[in-house]
Amino acid sequence: MKISSKIKLAAFLLFFIIGTLGFEMAWVSALSLKNIRQIQLLSEKIRLLNDIKLLGYKLIKEISDYIDGQNPYDKTDFLYFSTLINEKLVSIESLFSDNEEKTSFEAIKEQWKNLNSCSLGILEEATKLTRKELLEAKKEEIEKRNIISLTK
Repeated sequence: MKISSKIKLAAFLLFFIIGTLGFEMAWVSALSLKNIRQIQLLSEKIRLLNDIKLLGYKLIKEISDYIDGQNPYDKTDFLYFSTLINEKLVSIESLFSDNEEKTSFEAIKEQWKNLNSCSLGILEEATKLTRKELLEAKKEEIEKRNIISLTK
């Protein structure tokens, strides 16, 4: 074999190896980009669910303050937070696409419905009843039950 043939063969092998490595790097980069996008989507879902959880905590605080008489205008704040949570739940429902996520999201919506109906019942009783003992017991019930379920 001539020296020029050996040089051409070595150059061809070198370019083949470099081309293969370049293709592999492009493939790994595309795969990594896909994984990064999935992580960003999951992070956004977690952030939105955490926002709903914080609004739920604010809602419970507004109920407690209203019953305690600390702020008689907390009923309007409750209705504001309630509307805000409903809007957030409706707007993010489309983000949860697979079956496991949908099941979890439906459980969150069910917890929210329970919290909302219980809170509305307490507000109605608070406007009708004057017995503080009953209202305090109801307030403690909603705080215990819903703080645990919101954390889950």
